[in-house]
Amino acid sequence: MNRNKTRWLLIGLQIFYLLFGAVWLFIAGMSLMMFDDSKVFQQTATWLIISYILAYPLALIVALIAGWVLFSRGKYKAALLWNLVPLLWIVGVLGLYAYAEFWY
Repeated sequence: MNRNKTRWLLIGLQIFYLLFGAVWLFIAGMSLMMFDDSKVFQQTATWLIISYILAYPLALIVALIAGWVLFSRGKYKAALLWNLVPLLWIVGVLGLYAYAEFWY
């Protein structure tokens, strides 16, 4: 993959991730409502889901920095792969939403 095409893919994906940041704020705020029952504090699954959701900004920052560092070193394919890491959160949150919406 050439330098120019990789640069524009990185920029386009990062703009998408930043737009998803507004959606993430809503999801993070609403996910805290999972703690409305006192029994939930002892459930490991609830803490794992909350941790997964709240880790998105950290994963985003790490992936963006790693992507641009690899891009500057000429490793374009690795830069794109690192830039796809935040999609794990987006797909995962959409999967959780679909599960909660359609099967509950």
